[in-house]
Amino acid sequence: MTVDMQYDNLKVEKDGHVAIVTFNRPHKANALDHAHLVDIETVALSFRDDVDTRVVIFTGEGKHFSSGADLDG
Repeated sequence: MTVDMQYDNLKVEKDGHVAIVTFNRPHKANALDHAHLVDIETVALSFRDDVDTRVVIFTGEGKHFSSGADLDG
């Protein structure tokens, strides 16, 4: 069974014991702004309490995993 969750800056797919979290700001090289960090924290906390999830894979949409902090805001 596949479960998909959508956040403003992340895509989360879960299939069985594996979750894939995709940074979804390819137009900004997946740079991390405050909203992105809040989404990451929310997802991480949800997996902390999910005894069914054994593996979490982080990846980036587009060409870049992440360029780091978004200095433009």
